[in-house]
Amino acid sequence: MKPSRLFKSQVTVHGNGPEEYLKLTKSSMEQVQRLTSLSGFISLNFNHEQCKYLADKLELAVKSADSFLVLLSKGYFWFPSPEDKASCLKIFKLLYASAKEVENFIQSQCSKDAWIQAAMSLTNVLSIGFNLELWTLVFSKSEKLRARRSFTLTKVDAVFKAEAKIVEERALRDRDLLLRYVNSVLRTKKPTSIEYQLAGLLRERLEPNRLIPAGDFPGSSHSDLSSETVFSSEEQMKQLGETFFKSLKVKDQLGKGAAATVNRAYWMGGEAAIKTFIGPNNNDFKKEVAILRKLSHPNIISLLCSTADERSCSIVVELMDGDLTSLMYKRLSEGLGNQESPFDIMEGLDIMLQVGGGMQYLHDMKIVHRDLKSMNILVRCVSAQEIEYVVAKVADFGLSKTKERSMTYSNQTLNLGTTRWMAPEMMIQSFNAESEVEMAERKATVMNYPFKSDIYSFGMLCFEILTGHVPFSDVPPRIVRELVVSGGRPPLPSQCPPLLKSLIERCWNQDPSKRPSFGEICAELRHLKCELLMPLAFSFPAALGEVSPSGNIPERPSASDSSTPVTHLRQSHAGLFNLCIVVLIAVNSWLIIENLMKYGLLINSGFWFSSESARDWPLLMCCLSLPIFPLSALLVEKLYLQTYVSEGVIFVLHLIISSTGIVYPAYVIHRVQSALLPGLVLILIALIGWMKLLSYAHANKDVREILKAGEKPDIPQRAENVEYPDNLTIKNIAYFMLAPTLCYQSSYPRSETVRKGWVLRQVGKLVVFLGLIGFIIEQYINPILSKSQHPLKGNYLYAAERILKLSMPVLYVWLCMFYCFFHLWLNIVAELLRFGDREFYKDWWNAKTVEEYWRMWNMPGHKWMVRHIYFPCIRAGLRKEAAVFLVFLISALFHEFAIGVPCHMLRCWAFLGIMMQVPLVYLTNLIRDRWFNSMVGNMVFWFSFCIVGQPMCLLLYYHDVVNNTSST
Repeated sequence: MKPSRLFKSQVTVHGNGPEEYLKLTKSSMEQVQRLTSLSGFISLNFNHEQCKYLADKLELAVKSADSFLVLLSKGYFWFPSPEDKASCLKIFKLLYASAKEVENFIQSQCSKDAWIQAAMSLTNVLSIGFNLELWTLVFSKSEKLRARRSFTLTKVDAVFKAEAKIVEERALRDRDLLLRYVNSVLRTKKPTSIEYQLAGLLRERLEPNRLIPAGDFPGSSHSDLSSETVFSSEEQMKQLGETFFKSLKVKDQLGKGAAATVNRAYWMGGEAAIKTFIGPNNNDFKKEVAILRKLSHPNIISLLCSTADERSCSIVVELMDGDLTSLMYKRLSEGLGNQESPFDIMEGLDIMLQVGGGMQYLHDMKIVHRDLKSMNILVRCVSAQEIEYVVAKVADFGLSKTKERSMTYSNQTLNLGTTRWMAPEMMIQSFNAESEVEMAERKATVMNYPFKSDIYSFGMLCFEILTGHVPFSDVPPRIVRELVVSGGRPPLPSQCPPLLKSLIERCWNQDPSKRPSFGEICAELRHLKCELLMPLAFSFPAALGEVSPSGNIPERPSASDSSTPVTHLRQSHAGLFNLCIVVLIAVNSWLIIENLMKYGLLINSGFWFSSESARDWPLLMCCLSLPIFPLSALLVEKLYLQTYVSEGVIFVLHLIISSTGIVYPAYVIHRVQSALLPGLVLILIALIGWMKLLSYAHANKDVREILKAGEKPDIPQRAENVEYPDNLTIKNIAYFMLAPTLCYQSSYPRSETVRKGWVLRQVGKLVVFLGLIGFIIEQYINPILSKSQHPLKGNYLYAAERILKLSMPVLYVWLCMFYCFFHLWLNIVAELLRFGDREFYKDWWNAKTVEEYWRMWNMPGHKWMVRHIYFPCIRAGLRKEAAVFLVFLISALFHEFAIGVPCHMLRCWAFLGIMMQVPLVYLTNLIRDRWFNSMVGNMVFWFSFCIVGQPMCLLLYYHDVVNNTSST
């Protein structure tokens, strides 16, 4: 596992050698040891025992590093590769950076007023300390792992349970120490000082149920300390709010919702966030304040103060950089994440652990959040020394509910939360009214498992972190409910580790009783983190036992043995892979030179273009007239809005418009008998337009049904929110028809600027690769085709030879066409239109089955099929297998239409080629499920699709076109 986000690429630690890293680690250990002797140390997150514990851990690491240097000085170079040596140096780097972070934080507590600032910001130093403990734990345990040759999972679970218990006990001790210090401040500082006021607020947070004397708050004199006058918690908060709000200066707006607005504010010498609720007696305000006053956790947003008057209610909380949704969108739009996720797996696990820890604390406090999603997770990106990490905190408790001893909790309402993250037992089926008995059973389930709905939402949040997309992003909310209640779940990405996949699937289990608790979730996430870190840490300490100074040689397994555990060092075959690349380049270069020397340059455009005659110009006129059809569709929607036509009539009109939009170009192509390439381009444009018009009509119909049902349609969070019917404009439909997507929605995510230099580079690549495609076709494919026979009317052995000879140039052309269209052209269009969703394909080349390939190679087409064909079939009552078959049938018809019309004939070869994929889907799924062999399924896909399928279809169509041309 490469900790790519743990270190900034632009930062380097002094020196590059292990000796320098060891020196820095020793220095950090000594500095932490000195901190243990500070008598006046203010313990906010670390106390005396913890500092000593960290120093001991560092001492163990230094001893291991000393042993390493001894071996190195004796000439025992046990690193099998430079990568393993770099891994060892990263361990030193992380140990040094972690210790330095802990040291800087602790030292900052001794400066004037630093402790109170840290209390307000709740620094995430606990997670840094835990990372240090985790790495040193792996450091010290690796040698024993090498001796056992296996990794006992139960022992790791026990280690992390003990670790969690230690952290919990330390947190309780730290809380008592902080409370004692706060009380000392209240006794020694003047009541008018800011330190005194903040100390009173902190004590209110630490002891929310305690009745504090009036003298402990601003406005009270020292003579009042013995008074028996007390204030309720609400009165305390009101007094503090009135005092603190006098120094509040509101700045720019950060966000706005239906019930509240959030602004940046300058307050008490620093920045904070002020959330203002609309209305004087807002129930959301009272509920959120009542809950936040009870909470104090590093991963829960901190309430600083609150106030209410006749016009509005406001709370002041700590300021964060934004929500998790914004961070994921930023990562994806700026290309900082990988192709499938805004985070690497280690950073994603850290965020999951932080949210899980905060939710575990909430459940321990008998509080159910009920609206856990990425928009309600606030984040702050922290950079310190060589470490860069994300601090995550749970926020927005407007829908939360506390479980008290009374029975009011059992009467909580269903259907609260956000549909895409809502547990199935919380949903009211508005599309199919439930009986009173069913409703009673559903409420009974919620009452028996009150905290399990948050576990389900956490599973959906993990899906967001792994993919960067909201669950069921292409499905309307009404349909989401049907899917969730029937057991449907979004597909997890292919790079998700099996242990994490199993955990997420248990989190969103249909049966609430089978979902784990947050304590179990955090333990499993820590265990998974250790598993992923183990290969990186293993290369250093485990190898200490390979060659000892005495010369004894221990037992070592064969690196080529498939039974060798993954935690052992395995031989890398990267060099052999590089050799294959070099040989491939050399052989293809030789074949190109030989072909040019033998045949010369064969370039003939007659087969593609016939512009010397005027017969192809009507195709251009036809293409320029196609915008009339989307304008007609917009006019139909406008007529319905003015109640001039009914729902049935609008359906018929859309059907006529979309059908005409595809029949008209086909007629023009057939009428003028156009050349192949112009006809192919026009029919593809017409097909794309037809699919977009169908999506436009279908999406608007779904919105109307949602509005009639009294629900609110989902509007993308990062888009310019355009709601129906404001989307019925020429600008809106024109943008959709040009955008690189087939699925309509009223608004899309947008990037901020257009990178003109980047666009020019992509256009240059597009020109080069289009020229390469033309060269391969004219120089290789056309000569092979012209010398071939019809594969069904001649020698089958000869036909097999022609197919194999065609397979390589056809494969190259197909890959280049994919690169030109899906990678270059669609990204160019997206950049020019500032279109934010640029997931045009996934790693289809790693497809384990044919089904995976069709899901990943053409994402716009796949999403259109799922949204407008597959899900409507499922809602209509068809089985999954029947729906999949229908999707393939429609896809086969599309392919046959797109090829048959420009070729001026109908032979059904493309149709049969696509339909033959259906049995291959079941075959490759069988191979994957029964023999657990993904390599065989991948080879079946490549052989059937690229080596046999495409060359065979090309031969068949070529000879049919030639015969058809000669006969006419």
